[in-house]
Amino acid sequence: MKQNVAEALHQQLEDMGCEVSLRDDYSGRGMYGETTYGISGDFSWSAVARAWAHALEYDEDLRPDDLDFTWDSMGLGIIIY
Repeated sequence: MKQNVAEALHQQLEDMGCEVSLRDDYSGRGMYGETTYGISGDFSWSAVARAWAHALEYDEDLRPDDLDFTWDSMGLGIIIY
């Protein structure tokens, strides 16, 4: 996930009351040691959709197709990256 997308989503999810963490060093499945930005926490897919819609409203540098991520389950929560 691009840095600007991760930071925008993280801020919006926090503003919505979700407990989330922003990581700049996540290495997911099949990344073979490469790292990227990720957001971890206990949030729903609908929260991500709402957060992205708000991010697009407030950040003129974001485009709708910038949101390109994958996800992993982490037991009690998920990480999108």
